[in-house]
Amino acid sequence: MTYYGLTLRRLVFWLALILFLIGAGIVFAQSYAGNLHQNQEIRELDSLAAPPLFIQKHARQLAAIRKCESGDRHYDNNGNIIVSRTGDVGMYQVNLKSWQKEAERLGYDIWTPDGNEQMAYHILATQGLRAWVCWKK
Repeated sequence: MTYYGLTLRRLVFWLALILFLIGAGIVFAQSYAGNLHQNQEIRELDSLAAPPLFIQKHARQLAAIRKCESGDRHYDNNGNIIVSRTGDVGMYQVNLKSWQKEAERLGYDIWTPDGNEQMAYHILATQGLRAWVCWKK
């Protein structure tokens, strides 16, 4: 018996091969996606807290940024958090539009001095000094 010029045995062979390749592709895709997720988690764990050497190496640069951006203050004279007209918050003037979702994802509260500083280290680690207008001056 033939079907489109193929014997039943060949037709079964080709269908089995196609199904096997599709199944192998699905397994590979799931494995690859799992590895990507695991690598992303490792990068996130590494970025959750700035390592002491990183802090030590960049402390002077961030102190200069903090002084230039906010006068080294998180709060104004009335006790309110410093927020610029462009939506930059706190002593490091972390921009809400650019960084709020990332800060929330990392668990940083940029409205607190500690969270603002943690986010500043994260920004420095991911974008370098170019992220701050003051550094460009």
